[in-house]
Amino acid sequence: MSSNSILDSYQCNQCKERHTNLKKAKSCRAQCFKNHHRRHNDIQTSQTTLVPGQVSVVLNTVSNDTIEERADAIKDQIMDTLNSEDNDDPIMNIFSNDDNDESMYDAELGNDMDIIENETSPLVFDFSQPAPTPDKDDAKNLEFLKIIKDFGIFRNAHEMIVKHFNSILETSTCITYRACTSHLSKKLLKRFSGVEETTECSNCGQSRYKTRRGETEGGDLVATATMIQLPLARQLALALANEDTRADIHYRHNHESSSDGSKTDVFDGQVYQQAKHLFSGKDDIAISLSVDGFMPHNVPGSVTILHATILNLNPMVRYERSRILQIAMIPDPGAPANFWSFMEPTMKELLVLESKGMVIKTPNETISAKVHVLMVTGDILALAKLACHSGHMSKDGCRICHVVGQCPKHGQYFRTLPSTNIHTLESFQNFSQASASSRKGLNGQSPLATLKVFSGPLFFALDEMHGLCHGISKQVWGLVSGTYGTDHCFALSSGVWKEIGTAMYKTRNTIPTSFHGDWRDVYKNPGSFKAVDWADFLLFVVPTLVAECIGDATARNALLGLVQACNLLMSWELSAEEQTSIKSKLEIWNMYLESLLTSGKIKINIFTINQHLLQHYPLTIDAYGPPHAYSARSVERAISEYSRAIKNSTAGWPLTDEGERVGAGSDIEFWGPLRNRTIRDSFEGISCLSKLLEDFYESKGKECSMIEAAIQTSHKAFVNGCVIDSALDQNCVREAHNIRLQIQVDENRNINSAYSPVYKDFFGKVVVFFEHKLNNKRWPLALVEIVAVRLVNGIPVINNGQMKPKVVHLADVKELVGLVKSDATINTTTTTTTTTYIVWSELNRGPKLSLGSLADL
Repeated sequence: MSSNSILDSYQCNQCKERHTNLKKAKSCRAQCFKNHHRRHNDIQTSQTTLVPGQVSVVLNTVSNDTIEERADAIKDQIMDTLNSEDNDDPIMNIFSNDDNDESMYDAELGNDMDIIENETSPLVFDFSQPAPTPDKDDAKNLEFLKIIKDFGIFRNAHEMIVKHFNSILETSTCITYRACTSHLSKKLLKRFSGVEETTECSNCGQSRYKTRRGETEGGDLVATATMIQLPLARQLALALANEDTRADIHYRHNHESSSDGSKTDVFDGQVYQQAKHLFSGKDDIAISLSVDGFMPHNVPGSVTILHATILNLNPMVRYERSRILQIAMIPDPGAPANFWSFMEPTMKELLVLESKGMVIKTPNETISAKVHVLMVTGDILALAKLACHSGHMSKDGCRICHVVGQCPKHGQYFRTLPSTNIHTLESFQNFSQASASSRKGLNGQSPLATLKVFSGPLFFALDEMHGLCHGISKQVWGLVSGTYGTDHCFALSSGVWKEIGTAMYKTRNTIPTSFHGDWRDVYKNPGSFKAVDWADFLLFVVPTLVAECIGDATARNALLGLVQACNLLMSWELSAEEQTSIKSKLEIWNMYLESLLTSGKIKINIFTINQHLLQHYPLTIDAYGPPHAYSARSVERAISEYSRAIKNSTAGWPLTDEGERVGAGSDIEFWGPLRNRTIRDSFEGISCLSKLLEDFYESKGKECSMIEAAIQTSHKAFVNGCVIDSALDQNCVREAHNIRLQIQVDENRNINSAYSPVYKDFFGKVVVFFEHKLNNKRWPLALVEIVAVRLVNGIPVINNGQMKPKVVHLADVKELVGLVKSDATINTTTTTTTTTYIVWSELNRGPKLSLGSLADL
C-alpha cells in the first residue's frame, strides 16, 4: 500500500481519518502532531515504572571518555528504550515521501512548534504511573538514522537506500512503515529536540559542521563540537520523588540561624536571608553552580564540566560524590560568546525553574518546587568568564572591587587600599545603562545576572580550595624560597628549604590518612602538589617547620596570624568572635606586606590577585557564611571511603557509652580481629593493666573489689567518625594511633581541697583497645600512653621521655592527630633533641586548648 496519495484523498496521514476537504485534513494533521509532541514530552519526563525506594540523587560521574564516545553511549540508551517493544506489528506512517506534501507539512510544523515553545508552565515529571509506549515509526526511523551516521553513509547513498527500501515495503499490504529521507530526518530530529537546525554559529559566524576527518570535500558532515547535557530539572525531580532524599532536602527549611551571630551554613548569610521570601515551600531548592576544566587523557583540548550542588543538603553530606549533580560537559569552549552558546539550554532551564518551578507526581502525592541559584564557584578564570569580567590580567582585574592594577614590567598586581569601592549590583544587571566608571572591568552583561537571587559581585563566590590552597599556600612557599625577594624575614636559605622538604617526607609515616595530603617533599615536588597537599602545608607545616626558622617575631606572628585566619576560613562553623578575628588577622598580614614593600624589602609581585582577594573573604562570609560550606571539595569524603573500605561487619561489636552492645548505628565500634586476653598480660611493655583498670572504675564511682581477668582486645576501633588503629597493629604504613583526648580530672587534686571536676586536653597513643565486663556491663576501653606537652607558637610539642599509661573510656577519645617531627635540632653540651609537634584538623579552630599535665592524672 503506497502512502504517496494520502493528501489527495483528504486523509490525515497520522491518524488515517478521512475528511471532506484538504483544509480539514491539514487541521487534523496539525492537531495530531501537537498531541504526538505532548505524548513525547510525557515520555521524556516520566519513569517507566513506579519510583523505587532507593533512587540515586544523580547519575554517576561521566568518565574521561571522549565526548563523541559518551554521546554514542547515550544514544544507545535512548535506542534501547525506544526498542523495548516488539517492532514487527503494523504501524502508521508518520512521514510521507511526497515532495509536494513537504511544503505544506513544514508550514504546519513551524506554526505548531511556535505554539508549543511559547507556552510557559512548570516542568512536569510524572512518576506516578508507567510511561506511554513511543510510536514505533519514530523508534525505527531513529535507529535507521543511527545506522546511517555510524557507518558514515553519504547523502546520495542515503537517498538511494531509502528509495529502494520503501519500494520493497510498498509491496506489503500490512506494513505501512516508510524510511525517512535525510530532509525529513531533520524534521524528525527537530520534533524530538525542539531545536531548529542551523548551519552557522550565531556568535562567531563559523560553520557548525565540518567534513569528517580523512574524507574529501563534499563528503558527510559532522558537528564541529558537541556537548553532553543531563537535564538539571529531572535530576532534582528524582531527588524529590524519593522519600528519603526529600527528607534530607528539608534541611534548608528546618535550618534556624543562631541569634549570637555565628554562621554554620549559607542559610545564615545575608543573601539567603534577603531572598528567603522566594523559598515559599519546604521543597524549594537552593543550589550552587560550579565550573571546572580538565584535560582528558589522550584527548586533545580541554573539557569544561558544569555541575550543581544541592545546598539544601546538610554540609556534612552535600559534597559526597553521589550527591553532586553533573549538568554538562562542554568541549574547549574558547571565547566567552562560544561558552554562553553552550550554556544557553541550562540558562533557559534555570529561568523556568525559578519562575514557574516544577511539579513532581508520585504514587502518593504531587510535589511542587522552585529552584534558585544562590552562587557560582570555580577558579579565577572560570568565574571571570561567568561574570563577563575582563580577568585578572587586566588593569581592572578584580571582579569584586574597583582596585587598579600596577604593572612594573609584566603582569598586574593589586594592592588593597581602604578607599577601594565595591562593584555595584546595577553594573552587573544593567551593564548597558551603567556609567563608564561603574562598569570598569566588565565586558558585557552576564546572563546569570538575570537570575532572581543574583547578589552582585559576591554571587561569583570566593572558593577556599582555589584561593587559599592553590593560591595563598603556594605563595607562602614562594616567600620562603625567595620568589618575591631575599631581603625580607620570610626568605630562608636553600639549605633550610631542603631541610623542610626532608622533614615533611620523613613525617609522612606519622600523619594519618585523614589529613588527605600525601606529605611529599615540597622542596623537590612543589609542581606536583594538589590542593589538599597545599592545604596541609599551610595549616600544619607553616606553623611548625617554617615558623621555627623565622627569627623576627613580628614577621613570625604575622605569618601565624595568616595561618590561623586560613584555618578558620576552612572550618564548618564561625562564631561572631572568629569572624572578627579573621578580618583583623588578614588586615595585619596585608599591612605587614605593605610595610615590607614600602621599605623596599619585597617585590610588588607579592600582591597577586589571590593575595588581593584574600581581603574580600570577610565580605563573602557576611553574604554566604563559612566558605567551607560552599567549597568545591568535600573534606569528609576520604574518611568515609576509608571507613567503608576496611569495615568488616562480621568482626566487630559496637557498644554504647554505658557499655551496652547496640546496633550498627553506634558512634563506637570495635573491629576485629578479636582476641581473648587477660588483664595480667603485657601490652607494649605495660604490665600493670589490672591496677590501671581499678583506677578507672574508681574514677567512675564503680565498686570493683572483684575484677574479672578476661578481656577481649581489638587492633582497630571506629570512634567519632574516625578509624583509629592501635600501636599493636604493625601493618599500617601511616600511623593512625596518635590521639587527642578530653579527660575529666580533679582541678584541686594537688591542693587537698574539695573535689572540682573539669575536662582537660591530653595527647597520647593507643596501645590496645579492649572490652571488659564489670557487674554484667560491658565497657569499651583503651589502654593509652599519655605524653607531656608544652606550647610552641601555639602548637603542642611533646616533652620527650615523659609519658604515663592510663585506661580511658572510648568516649574520651576525640580525634586522630599527626606528629610533625622537625629536623632542626637543639644542640646542648650533653644531648641533641628533636622537636615533635602535634597537629590535627581542628588545630586553631574552636575553643582554646585547656592543656592538662601528667600530674592531673
